[in-house]
Amino acid sequence: MRVPLDLLIFNPPNPEFYYVPVGTFAICDWLRQRGYQSRIVNLCLPSCDPISRRIRGVLEQYEPRNVGLVLHWKETLNQVLGVGAIVDEFRPGLPIWAGGITAGCFATELLESIPFLSGVIRGDAEIPLERICAGLPSSSIPNLFHRKDGAIAAPETAWWAGGEFLDGLEFGDLRFLDDWPAYLRLVDHRLGIPLAAGRGCQRDCGYCGGSRSAFRIHSGRPVMSLRSPARLVSDVRLAFELGARNFLLTHSAEVCSRVLTELGRAFPRPLPFALHLELWSPPNRQLLDQYVELGNGAERPLRHVL
Repeated sequence: MRVPLDLLIFNPPNPEFYYVPVGTFAICDWLRQRGYQSRIVNLCLPSCDPISRRIRGVLEQYEPRNVGLVLHWKETLNQVLGVGAIVDEFRPGLPIWAGGITAGCFATELLESIPFLSGVIRGDAEIPLERICAGLPSSSIPNLFHRKDGAIAAPETAWWAGGEFLDGLEFGDLRFLDDWPAYLRLVDHRLGIPLAAGRGCQRDCGYCGGSRSAFRIHSGRPVMSLRSPARLVSDVRLAFELGARNFLLTHSAEVCSRVLTELGRAFPRPLPFALHLELWSPPNRQLLDQYVELGNGAERPLRHVL
């Protein structure tokens, strides 16, 4: 007998935004730790079936108790709403929750205009989704905007993940994703698997949706939280065992330098994979020397400093 999923998460079918936000894998890992079952479906992956048939197929396959919609980038809004409408048509009354940066910015507006949404999570979603899966009242769930007595109710409590909490999560287990080998093939042609160094930022660039001020707005996050370099190496190990050969490390030069040091301790040189850096601050000579010293043993040695 099939055991229904507690949560089925859809990444929308926008061909320009085929990356699954890396925190989605951590959410599934947290739910697994708490005894709940979840899966991710990336509707950007190639398929001969129309989107509506694919969505109906996985709903029949998994019989989820809840559906999550990834509304991270604003450019995916139309696709996210289209997915939700199909879910609601096929399974009317099934709870549908949205989360991500854009969802957090426009939580009230989304609930006012989209009837099929049960609620919108603003900010970190591990604890809110655990309590949703447990069937707790919406009013008792942190970070959750919901409907109450005909109006939109803001969350009564807030929660954000600190570094210790993030260190307890596995961000590298791609097996939560349906057809994860196809996903690996897709991202391997770009910059590979993003590594989760933390959440938030200490900088406040006015143009950036991931700046310190922006995180206060869309996620209610007051400070940056960092993961230990050893935990990033654990993510790399697992993803590498699953076949990943390209990785992207994004953060300040100081944080990236600490991660490179840990990678140098954990892997032989040259590294058996391609590693790309996206730096939030100008690199110093020490970082560049570290990067060159680690070398590169990937079959397609694409290496970039962005």
